[in-house]
Amino acid sequence: MIFTFRSKATGELIMLGEHAKPLLKVAGKSDETLQQPRGVFTPEQLAPAIAGITRAVRGDQDPDFNEDDPVQAAQARQYVSLKQRAQPLLDMLAKAEAKQVEVMWEIGGR
Repeated sequence: MIFTFRSKATGELIMLGEHAKPLLKVAGKSDETLQQPRGVFTPEQLAPAIAGITRAVRGDQDPDFNEDDPVQAAQARQYVSLKQRAQPLLDMLAKAEAKQVEVMWEIGGR
């Protein structure tokens, strides 16, 4: 499943659902909201959403890979942290907040 985020403040952002859903949850969106094909952050919701994602990123612990183990070394090269996954959405939300415009998303469509 693909989430496409749009805002008048930025270009389009596309994320896999497995990465977008946890970020939307910590940003304050309910499971019920995430079942809908479309959603929105209003300008008033942007600051709390940014704060929620920022808290989640700060609290996230990266795994401690043993670089001497070839399997773990390969996993380490492919690992993407929550901070790295969240940054494009955080940037979009911050730019939208600065311009006081909505951020909308759609599941599966373009």
